[in-house]
Amino acid sequence: MTTLEAERLYLYAIVDGAADAVADSAALDGAAPTGLGDTPVRLLPIHTLAAVVGPVDVKLLKDTTVAAQAHEQVVEWFMARQGTLPVRFGTVF
Repeated sequence: MTTLEAERLYLYAIVDGAADAVADSAALDGAAPTGLGDTPVRLLPIHTLAAVVGPVDVKLLKDTTVAAQAHEQVVEWFMARQGTLPVRFGTVF
């Protein structure tokens, strides 16, 4: 049996998956910055877009400077490479 916490994903941004080969999650291995709690981020493709997501421990979702900086670092990394729609800090699915 899985818990809801095990199913949660943190959403950093939506990116133009067609704009670059980076839309393939395998292309991110070792290249993208780590997200909250130093966890790797990955892309979840949806048609011509991709959601930038990562695993999340709800305890890390405190509005702290460290968490906000981790979120911003991931968003800025993608913004420098392709069309990116940032998502509000603290968005979990």
